[in-house]
Amino acid sequence: MKKLLIFAFIAQFSLLISQVTSGCELQTLKSVNILKVDIKDLSCIAKNADRPSTVFYTFTSWCAPCRQKMPMVLDLEKRFNAAVFVLIMESEQDKMMPGGIDFIRKHAPEAKILILKDEAYTGGTRKRNSSFIADISSKKKMFNPGYGVFIVADSAGKVLKVTDNFTDYRKLANGSYESEERMLEREVFPLLN
Repeated sequence: MKKLLIFAFIAQFSLLISQVTSGCELQTLKSVNILKVDIKDLSCIAKNADRPSTVFYTFTSWCAPCRQKMPMVLDLEKRFNAAVFVLIMESEQDKMMPGGIDFIRKHAPEAKILILKDEAYTGGTRKRNSSFIADISSKKKMFNPGYGVFIVADSAGKVLKVTDNFTDYRKLANGSYESEERMLEREVFPLLN
């Protein structure tokens, strides 16, 4: 019964993702049945979304904070009038990648999942993610490139914000850093209203 319910959720959201991406020429990574994207494709998805804003959350299967944040990430779609996608940053050939997708599908069957195209960004994970972040933002270097980053685009497909896991968090008086929620309230939420 539980597997049937998960299958029904996946089928429902596969239909939803196909509606959002209908104007884009996207390829499917058949081994895990998710869409392959580059920056041009992300812009097309944002333009075709039926929402004023689109959020792409970058995810790697081995990133524990990325997994922990998944409920909060997907809640953005419910709290705001924004389309939310999870963007897998690992290579299409990465042995851990299918496990990350299985995790997302098990714990968040409503998630719309994409993967960064291998042909667009080559090299090891750090190199490809650094290249992607440099291309999609004005930042040439980030402390932790590509993992747990929020990319916000408007309905014209223009990127409005790419969060940085280091510089966007404010240091508090006690020496610790503000929570993810606080950073999002300051850096991302205003772009979603």
